[in-house]
Amino acid sequence: GASIVHQPTLLASVFQLLADVVRPSPPGTTGVGLCNDQLRPRLLSRSALLSRCGSLIPIVLPNCSSVPATTAILLFVAHLVGGDDILQASPERQVVASLLPELCAALCSALASTEHLADLDGGLTSAADFLLGAAAALPQEFAAALSGGLQHQQQLSGRIRDRLKAHISNRASYPKLGDWLRELQDIVGELQRESRKVAH
Repeated sequence: GASIVHQPTLLASVFQLLADVVRPSPPGTTGVGLCNDQLRPRLLSRSALLSRCGSLIPIVLPNCSSVPATTAILLFVAHLVGGDDILQASPERQVVASLLPELCAALCSALASTEHLADLDGGLTSAADFLLGAAAALPQEFAAALSGGLQHQQQLSGRIRDRLKAHISNRASYPKLGDWLRELQDIVGELQRESRKVAH
């Protein structure tokens, strides 16, 4: 783990590959994922490998200064929660649900401290895909994991934590995704301002 942490180009390549492997077919289609949708279930069935990926993310994501590496990591977790196989009771659902606490803790830490994540082109769009995908596929597990992840960020006010949670829950009230994303960007900017105040 330690060697890859300091190699952002390698990190980006590894997680981009993993993101491609677990990329699900778009809703209503089949066979569009890699190898006619065969690679995703094979990787998801290897819980030890997924757990290792999951345990690497909290080490690398919060301190990642590389936009391509950050985006690749977030694309991987967004694809992980984005498949129809996660929507029903299945071994895959259990594996992904078990990773959520670590993933949410890592993402909350990164959102509060990583400047480029306040930019939609700096990885925030992929972070939003993960947040919305996890909220839709695993609502109860995600709500608990997100609360836990925000709880670790003790420098943040209860008001901004609640604002982020409410914003994710209220996606349906925004007719346009772009409007919802801009509001998310505003919330992340505030998260980072609060974190910087405490740091100085």
